[in-house]
Amino acid sequence: MVSRKLHPAIEYLHDPKRGLFIVPKRGGDVVRYAPNKVQRDIRAAVQDDFEKGRPIRHIYLKARQQGVSTEVAAIQYSMARTRRNFTALVLANDMQTAEDLWEQKYRVFADYDAENPDRGSDEAAKRGGFFDLLSGRRLKFSDTRSKIGVRFAGKDKGRGVTAQGLHITEFPFIPDIEAFWESIRPTMLDDPATSIFIESTGSKPKDLFESMWYAAVKHETEHGEPGEWRAFFWPWTDSEEYVRLLNAEEAEALEESLTDYELWMLETGNTEEWKARHLPVTLAHIAWRRKMLQSFSGKGGLGSFQRAYPFTPEEAFASQRISIFDVGVMAWYRNAMESAPIEAFDIRLTRHKKPIIEPSEMGPVHVFIPPSPRRSYLIAADAASEHDDFRNYSESGAVVIERETGEIAATYTMKLNAETFAEALYGLGVHYRMAEIAVEAKAQGHTVLSRLNRDLAYPNLTRRLGAPDDRGVMRSVNKLGVDTNAKTRALFVDGLERVVNERRVGIHCKRLLDQMSNFCELETGRKRGVHSRDDLVIALAIAVFYARSGEEWDLKQGVEFDRRNLTTRRARVYRHPILDDDDDDDRGDLSPLMAMAMGTKHSAWKRVGRG
Repeated sequence: MVSRKLHPAIEYLHDPKRGLFIVPKRGGDVVRYAPNKVQRDIRAAVQDDFEKGRPIRHIYLKARQQGVSTEVAAIQYSMARTRRNFTALVLANDMQTAEDLWEQKYRVFADYDAENPDRGSDEAAKRGGFFDLLSGRRLKFSDTRSKIGVRFAGKDKGRGVTAQGLHITEFPFIPDIEAFWESIRPTMLDDPATSIFIESTGSKPKDLFESMWYAAVKHETEHGEPGEWRAFFWPWTDSEEYVRLLNAEEAEALEESLTDYELWMLETGNTEEWKARHLPVTLAHIAWRRKMLQSFSGKGGLGSFQRAYPFTPEEAFASQRISIFDVGVMAWYRNAMESAPIEAFDIRLTRHKKPIIEPSEMGPVHVFIPPSPRRSYLIAADAASEHDDFRNYSESGAVVIERETGEIAATYTMKLNAETFAEALYGLGVHYRMAEIAVEAKAQGHTVLSRLNRDLAYPNLTRRLGAPDDRGVMRSVNKLGVDTNAKTRALFVDGLERVVNERRVGIHCKRLLDQMSNFCELETGRKRGVHSRDDLVIALAIAVFYARSGEEWDLKQGVEFDRRNLTTRRARVYRHPILDDDDDDDRGDLSPLMAMAMGTKHSAWKRVGRG
């Protein structure tokens, strides 16, 4: 059996003859450093990068007091002990943090190092000994000639940085972070031999840290491997000490009083997917959370708690602005209704305007309920704003809703131009039995409408309603599309907020629920998604308004779908739900709109199978 080659710093940390000592959180005598679950994950990630030849570029999103700074300090210290002429630099967001990292981490590591002949004594740092103390919270090892420094990172403090290891704590809270980061980038990122660790608790929405973290997640999700950065997140439940032990009576009482959110936490935190990456969630976690929330009652409440102790990344970044949708209701949707799509595919048109469906697990169309001849559908679409550079496009989104039930049948979201979005809507509309398509009549929405109406001749487009009058009545306007000015947008969003909080719309899509959890009211009074990720929410708001036709949908009970009874249509030849291939002469069930769109019975569709 071939032995595994360890990263030199990891090998140093694992050496039983060496080991590091730290000061416990509650003070007292130093103890041998034993990594917790989060710290072991960091160590494993460094080893994984080493084995795969990747430069270490880590960005950590975490809860308070999970030991991330301690583990990164241990790794940087070990690098300085195993490499010659290595410089490790720690940049803190304020002077107090810099002082704590220096006194509680690096000085203790060096003073109690097993190789230090004067370990633990006042002579440990005497000049010419094991290490020398330099000015400005710096030390230099006599044998490796490597250096470690800790300093405050303020404006322009990153200029001229030359280090092989960089650790930045509470990254988004560094003063003038954009200018600081631009001064760091040229000297650090271009060298693959450097190691960079960035960490923070939750930050305010739409800042540099959030952008970098989500960009790293998106790249790994879309490409199956890390890009320039690797993003990591640990919920607060991954900390072993964040529990409150209960006796049998207390546990029973807690179980009987669980809220929707707490039920969702327990459900989510005990799935196999969750337990493969995190510690399982227990009633002891719920009890600890309830007690901690009491201490946050006068400190910003739930939002401040979520920022300090996030259970999901969305909570960490959205915590300063609470979603307009009730947190308990959103937890109920995730627990009772959220499900994986029964089918995912891409959809495009041939040069003869015939839709082609291409099954793909990464496809932009997620189907939760297939088309049915006993249902009618409406597709609401939010077209993205467009820029000269395709990389700067925002995402376009569409929602397919069953008019009769208020169930979300499918969602579509993708970064693409207006013409291609129009073609996708055309194909999706035909797929759902010539569904009515409602598109925002503004900006790129005009291009989408023009393509659908003039070029593709789609026959079932929504006619516009004007702004509401003083009595709130919408006036009809003989124009295509949906007018989403300030008044109508507020009307749509308020209507969506009501039906969601009353649980009258059936939402099964995770990416839609994620956007809804981050749909907040800004200081200006406008309601929008954090980081402008709200294409599906706006589409759903339009869909709810136009699909209801004045009728109330039933309250949703969290139906468990039986996938054995849902047609997944994996066959190479597509069979339309109201047209059987074996009955070539039966056209009785075709509506005039369907017949107009299909031309001949089978010419409108092609199906590309998996092979």
